[in-house]
Amino acid sequence: MSRGYRLDDPWSYRYFEVCRELGIRNIHVHKGPTIRPLDRDAFDVADVGNLVGSYNDLCDLMALAARGAVTLHTQKYALTEFQSAIDDLDAGRVRGRAILTP
Repeated sequence: MSRGYRLDDPWSYRYFEVCRELGIRNIHVHKGPTIRPLDRDAFDVADVGNLVGSYNDLCDLMALAARGAVTLHTQKYALTEFQSAIDDLDAGRVRGRAILTP
C-alpha cells in the first residue's frame, strides 16, 4: 500500500540537502492522492507548515536570508485588510506567505 510522504520525514530532508548542494532554491511540493487503495494520510498537509524544521533550522534560514543567500517571498497586509489577503490567497495572487500585521 502506498503511504505517500511527509516533508518532515528524514528521507525528505536528504532530498532537500541534495537540492541545497545543487543550488536549487525553489522546490514545488504536490500533496495528492496515492495509488489504490487511497490513503487519507496522503492528503494531510500538516507537515507542510513544518518545512523549516526545528527552531535552530529557522534561525539558520533567517541568517541565510540576512546574507542574501535565499529569498523569502512575503506579502504584508494590515490586519484590517484580512479579507483582501484571503481573496488574494484564494486567487493565487500571493507568492510565498501572506502576513497579517497589526
